[in-house]
Amino acid sequence: MRDAMSMFGRARMTAPAAASGVAVHAWQVDLDGIPYTSARQLLSADECARADSFRFDVHRVRFVAGRAALRVLLGRELQIAARDVVFVTGRFGKPALAPSLGTSLRFNLSHSENRALIATAWGADLGVDLEYLDAATDMEELAVTVFSTGERAELAALPEPLRVAGFFSAWTRKEAYLKARGEGLSRSLQDFDVRVDPRLAPALLDARHAPGDVLRWSWSAPATPPAFAAAICVEGVAHTLVSHPAVDARSGHELFAG
Repeated sequence: MRDAMSMFGRARMTAPAAASGVAVHAWQVDLDGIPYTSARQLLSADECARADSFRFDVHRVRFVAGRAALRVLLGRELQIAARDVVFVTGRFGKPALAPSLGTSLRFNLSHSENRALIATAWGADLGVDLEYLDAATDMEELAVTVFSTGERAELAALPEPLRVAGFFSAWTRKEAYLKARGEGLSRSLQDFDVRVDPRLAPALLDARHAPGDVLRWSWSAPATPPAFAAAICVEGVAHTLVSHPAVDARSGHELFAG
């Protein structure tokens, strides 16, 4: 295999000055741009078994691509082979690096349709979410289930052309927050309020289950293609987002070329 690290650069990522908070590095990946056979060779037996459990080929291919890209990125950061990256799963399903690796590196991954978002940080918990803006979603019905009263009111107050973006902006912010806390969907999405307006910076406005969380977490909204929305929630009062070039078909094939 040719240099599998070239896409991500050779220099190890380092945090900026403390005044800027923790450095969060983020990549977006075109999951249809990763060569399947080469990517699958990097996966563990358990990951391959999970890939094979998908009913449709497109889901299997995209799962393999996302896991392989994640392994390459984490392997570069840990200065080990991608195949040697070992994962464990938290109580509520959040993946993490195994304690045996002896590292404080944290990561999170989200994918929707053909795109994935991967983010890493040293010594700070984080969660990411990426969603495809599907206009066919029954937003009104779903909002009753997952949005608080205040969030539904903010969504309803948005101009009609912004409501799809507002719905998915809020959805990604809520998901990113729960993933950062490592709780998944074990907590009700109505226990807290996020900012809905997609024109404004993401924020946690109220956390009735944990009032201190309003100041505990910081936020970013990575730039995405028009059909997607994304959010990153990071432990700490501030962080610096470093967005790397997207991994597309060209760079994906270079990454896994044999």
